[in-house]
Amino acid sequence: MTLAAEIEPDAEALWAAVSQVMLGLRDGADLDTALDAVVEAVGADRAALLVFEPHAEIVMRARGPQGALEDHEWEEISRSLVREARERGEAVLWDAFDAIGTEGSLADLGVLAAAATPLTEKGGALTGVLYVDVREPGKSLGEAHLSFLRVAASVLSGALTSARRLERATAAKGSGDAERRPAHLSLFDLVASPSMQGAADAVRTALGTDLNVLITGESGCGKTELALAMARASGDGPVVRATLGMSDDLNTLTSELFGHERGAFSGAASRRVGLVERAAGGTLILDEVLNLPRGAQQLLLDFTQFGHYRPLGYDGAEPRQARVRLLCATQGDLGAAVDEGHFRRDLYYRLAGVTIHMPALRERRDDLSALAESLMRRRDPGRPWHLSMELRRALTNGSRSWDGNLRELEAVFEGARHRAALRSPEGSEIILADLSPDFVKASPRATLEDEQTQTLEESIETEWSQLAEARERLSARERRLLERALREEAGVVSRVARRLQLPRTTLLHRMTTLGVRDDGSQAPE
Repeated sequence: MTLAAEIEPDAEALWAAVSQVMLGLRDGADLDTALDAVVEAVGADRAALLVFEPHAEIVMRARGPQGALEDHEWEEISRSLVREARERGEAVLWDAFDAIGTEGSLADLGVLAAAATPLTEKGGALTGVLYVDVREPGKSLGEAHLSFLRVAASVLSGALTSARRLERATAAKGSGDAERRPAHLSLFDLVASPSMQGAADAVRTALGTDLNVLITGESGCGKTELALAMARASGDGPVVRATLGMSDDLNTLTSELFGHERGAFSGAASRRVGLVERAAGGTLILDEVLNLPRGAQQLLLDFTQFGHYRPLGYDGAEPRQARVRLLCATQGDLGAAVDEGHFRRDLYYRLAGVTIHMPALRERRDDLSALAESLMRRRDPGRPWHLSMELRRALTNGSRSWDGNLRELEAVFEGARHRAALRSPEGSEIILADLSPDFVKASPRATLEDEQTQTLEESIETEWSQLAEARERLSARERRLLERALREEAGVVSRVARRLQLPRTTLLHRMTTLGVRDDGSQAPE
């Protein structure tokens, strides 16, 4: 039933494909079966349903020819294409041949073509996007596929709304389980913001290699979260996390890392599987690697060099072997520890194949609101939590140092979420008053109150005139900024779009509206 891209299908073929999607929904909102029908009809290698939450697009279902996608495959969906479809309110199509010569395109993920189609509720409100892509050589997508996807999106829209209501109701009934669910941030959440550009570049490098990774940063800034997200994104074998250095005894550390044989020492009644064997073929995450004593550093060095190890008490002629990628994290200054002789220089070079630094939260004030919302949505997926504008302003302009970083942010908003639920059982907005009294007292509010007072005192005509003037000043500033960016990027619009983190079509629209030419000069009047 696959729709050939090079042949415009007739009405009968389109109806057959749509019928399969509808049959997938015959027993209720079975989105997986319906999405499988989309995969088959288009010949897609990825298909996903994304739903819109405040300031985020959340993947609700993701399928491929073999069924459900792995966690790391969910990260390979083009968020920029989804946002373009959302902004334009219409289906969009991307083809690798149109992107030849551009940097950082979907082609870097092996995508040959992709399409995104908005889903709308009754009344026209956008609720999500149906996304598909193809990666197998010889496949492509064309206008015929868009015709099918538009109809499929219309069919899926109602089912998606019903499924979300059902999931929220289920989550509400099982709120006790939701409270205990760990709030893991996705790789996209962790590195998507402009303030994380340096870390994002290093992550891309790491994901494209099998080098060991060293992650540095203050306590609580998300080092382990990043390591776990990277391990999930790689999709390569088991993921094992451990903290070593709690003991200075070399036998204890050897047993922890490599295991021990029965009878290796007094009390060793059975064989123990070590961390390396558990992580074989996958990833071993070591927290606070700087705490490793010198003897354990030597053990780890030998393993990273040769991939060989010997469990405690093992007397075989040949050592055991394991392929393990190490993701190590530390809040200390490993470079200084090397210079001072506390950490082996040769081991440092083996572990730091790629180094990623996680900035402190106080250096990322513009990200605080988005991070807080992501954490709350994962703690309580049954409610679309979002922050009020006043609270967003307080977070951005506040003086709180956030020494506890992400852990402190999570603790602050866990309390705020519970207070908001008591204040408004059916609501989903966190306001400034929901935070602890010391936070509210220290938050800047005068500016907002002054603006509100001024708005009440001014007439509609005066305020409209002021808004028009402010809009003109903003347009002039935007025009100057785009002209400068185009000059610096030699007039290459795609480079400017990536630099400003805008879809290329959105940038072209703004250039046309503002009268900016692609050489960085103003269009003639």
